[in-house]
Amino acid sequence: MIRPITLLVALSIPAHADTTISPFTENVLLHVMTHEMGHAVIREFDLPILANEEIAADQFATFYLHQRFPDRVGDIVRARARSWEVEAEDETIFAEHPDDLRRAGYTLCFLYGLDPDRHADLATEFDMTEDDAADCRDTAPEIARAWRRILAPLAMPPGARVTEVRLRAEDGPWKAALGAGETGEIMASLLSSIDWHSQITLQVNRCDGGASWSRNGREITICDGLIDRFQEQALRIGDRD
Repeated sequence: MIRPITLLVALSIPAHADTTISPFTENVLLHVMTHEMGHAVIREFDLPILANEEIAADQFATFYLHQRFPDRVGDIVRARARSWEVEAEDETIFAEHPDDLRRAGYTLCFLYGLDPDRHADLATEFDMTEDDAADCRDTAPEIARAWRRILAPLAMPPGARVTEVRLRAEDGPWKAALGAGETGEIMASLLSSIDWHSQITLQVNRCDGGASWSRNGREITICDGLIDRFQEQALRIGDRD
């Protein structure tokens, strides 16, 4: 597991809240943010792109969360898969993003294959066949080994002082909630575990879009409309509390 580091991050979010982010929403947001972090790692360190970058970023997110939060990653991936199920849209065969159900399947398969004993419940919950499970157990360790070797030289050393990560939020209903809870702190900690070349900013904006990585601005943007969507999904699947 990647060891914790001493964190010094500028959080321009006040610590008082009257809006509560549900556990489901927080879990989905953590996977979404770490997915965008995967794009940042690929682009900032010029990693070879040998297949679909969206799938690679999903795999990065699952692998990295598995490394840092082994006791929680099952809940994170379960929430992300359920969110994809709710939103499921068929994509054209040429779309940059694979369709949502395929992404859910890839992600569940990867996490299960990383630790079949711990995540056997996911295989059962999502009706994974034994043949599928065997394939996941075969492929996941190879993908994880590749990510381990690639990321090892990019990690911040234990105890290092972090100066290259900022977390900012525009005024809006979720600004205080991010500051009052642990969500922003967890996101900043994830970003701060990489030895970036220059400053990386996580920005929560007032907008209706999704999440994205901008190499020119070295910025991960999350629209607060995305948080609204996840909150609504939490109500739909009965996972508000």
